[in-house]
Amino acid sequence: MAEYDVVFENVSKQFGDFWAVKDFSLKISKGEYIAFLGPSGCGKTTTLRILAGHEEATEGDIFIRDQCVNDLAPGERDTSLMFQSFALFPHMNVRRNVEFGLRMRGIETAERAKMVNRTLETVGLKELATRKPAELSGGQQQRVALARALVTEPAVLLLDEPLGSLDELLRIKIRGELKNLQRKLGITFIHVTHNQDECLTMGDRLIVMNEGIVKQIGTAYEIFTAPQTFFVASFVGDNFILDGEIESVNGTLITVETKRGVFKIDTERNLPQKGKRVGFSIRADLVFVIDETDNNMDNRLSGIVEFVEYVGYIVKLRIRLDWGEEIIAKETQDVYFQKPYREGDKVNVGWEAKDAVFLSKA
Repeated sequence: MAEYDVVFENVSKQFGDFWAVKDFSLKISKGEYIAFLGPSGCGKTTTLRILAGHEEATEGDIFIRDQCVNDLAPGERDTSLMFQSFALFPHMNVRRNVEFGLRMRGIETAERAKMVNRTLETVGLKELATRKPAELSGGQQQRVALARALVTEPAVLLLDEPLGSLDELLRIKIRGELKNLQRKLGITFIHVTHNQDECLTMGDRLIVMNEGIVKQIGTAYEIFTAPQTFFVASFVGDNFILDGEIESVNGTLITVETKRGVFKIDTERNLPQKGKRVGFSIRADLVFVIDETDNNMDNRLSGIVEFVEYVGYIVKLRIRLDWGEEIIAKETQDVYFQKPYREGDKVNVGWEAKDAVFLSKA
């Protein structure tokens, strides 16, 4: 296990009759940026607290750099935890806030000063060392909290919703700074968030959880383009999901009969049997608004444009299908303004068989 900074082996956590985490296993390499994603109550923060030592695992083992830490107190583990609230001492200036953990560990004054100076330089706060938290912007306060977590030079930095209290523009700026800093330092970061953009842009690997269970582990590209389960497809991105029974198999082309019609899926994976129930999803950026006479699309549906959203360069069309369910189509502004659709317009949408992704029920 020497190549791993953190190893979870079949870790579970029970509160009364409720299992917050179930049979969680993961190996995290040195210098990885791991991002946990999931809805409130999914178990991601509990997993982080177990690693930090603030919760005790009901079952399983946790290793940090080959040492089993199950019985170690939080201060004895080579980790540091950064909270969403920052939790800065308002009566202390930046320098004293950052050095607080070192003072508690009994580090001598001269060594403390060197470590604090080095850390303030790293996070770009050296010129603000004498200011108090009330004299700082939200982004500067966030960097003080980060410096305080980094100054002890932990093997693993744990971040619990670290950007949650910042406004959107500042969050975007800080997440880039945080990722660049992590690469520069080479420290393993484990980041818990419910923000999809934050997770997708920052994590080397993503852990998607729900109801205490890991639903999928993979890179942002793998999670976004190839969700494996109904939950991941519904939680990450703007996927349209259907399920039904396989009507026919012709080479790699599969026809699925659903309550909403018959759809085609072209796949090179292990082909399911005729008659088996399957689910599949299609990403919004692969759903196209098409002319009524366009017969080139393998799959097509019709509905009413309910809402048009301008999201930067992308235009998102929310379309209410004939039976009431919503499907989303995304177009670039260049494409959209060639033929702009408005709320209330009746449209046809379609997608190619090769762009659908099979899902498991889990």
